[in-house]
Amino acid sequence: MDSCKRCGTCCRKGGPSLHAQDHALVEKGLLNRSDLVTLRKGELAFDPIQDQVLPLGNELIKIKGQGKSWVCRFLEPTHSCRIYDCRPVECQALLCWNTEQLEAVYDKDRLTRADLFAPESGLPAIIEEHETKCPYSKVLELAEQAVAGKGNSIKELAALAEYDRSLRALLVQKAGAMISELDLILGRDVLATLPALGLTLVRKDSKTYQVIRSKKQGMGPGRALWKP
Repeated sequence: MDSCKRCGTCCRKGGPSLHAQDHALVEKGLLNRSDLVTLRKGELAFDPIQDQVLPLGNELIKIKGQGKSWVCRFLEPTHSCRIYDCRPVECQALLCWNTEQLEAVYDKDRLTRADLFAPESGLPAIIEEHETKCPYSKVLELAEQAVAGKGNSIKELAALAEYDRSLRALLVQKAGAMISELDLILGRDVLATLPALGLTLVRKDSKTYQVIRSKKQGMGPGRALWKP
C-alpha cells in the first residue's frame, strides 16, 4: 500500500498532538480550546512511535477523543475528517504506509499551555501553582502506593484529587473559565486518570474515600483514558 485508503484506522488510534506550527489553528479558532486536552508531564501515555506506554517527559496538548475513547473527535462515521483542510502538522505528516515523516516531527516543537495563555490572563500562574501542588509524578507515586496498600497513600491521593477538583470549580466560579476548557487548562481530572493506574477512588462521605483496586485499563490506542 502506498496511498491512503480512507479506512480511518489512524484517526481511531487517537487524535494528534499539537506543535508550534499548529498555534495559528487555535488562534484563528479553527481548533477550539474546548477541543483540546493537556497530558501533563509524568502522565502515562501511549506513544504510537514506540508502540508502548511511557511517562511523558514533558506535557503535550492533544485533540480530544470521542466519548470515552481517544478516537479523534473530528473523525466522521464516513471516515472523512471534519477539519481536513486545516488539519494539524502530525496529520499532514502521517502516511500510514511510511511513518518516517511523522517520526521526524513527532517530538519536535510541541505546543504547550505557555504558548496558548498570555501571562496577563492569570492562567499561567494558576497552572504553575497546580503543577507545584499537584504534580502528576506525585499522583503516580501515591497511586502505586495505594494499590500496594502502603501508609497514608489513599488519604494523600484523595487530598490531591480534592485540591484538583476544588481548583477547577474555583476557575469556573471566579475566573469565568469554561468547563469545556478545563481539560486544557489543568489537564485531565486527577480522579479520571486513576483507573488506568489500577484503582478508582469512590467518595464514602464528605471527608473520606474508598479505594477500589482493579486491573489496569491500559493506555493503548482507543482506550478510555479520559472523560469529557
